[in-house]
Amino acid sequence: MPAGILRKIVSHVAEGGIGELRNWIISGREGMVAVFSPDSLKLIRLDRSRDFVFWSSLDNVYNFYFFGNV
Repeated sequence: MPAGILRKIVSHVAEGGIGELRNWIISGREGMVAVFSPDSLKLIRLDRSRDFVFWSSLDNVYNFYFFGNV
């Protein structure tokens, strides 16, 4: 499948939330490239995830993704 079409499909799936992209990531290299393309990433909103508050809390090891090295 052409990369442009695959990115378009994944971008449409990304509108449903970050959880919808899991199968695309584990499907292989082409799926992972499509998920991490700028077209797809700009549609993903982490704040829709129920784990967002946990991920962004200052006690979490992943908080530097949200706040940098403060």
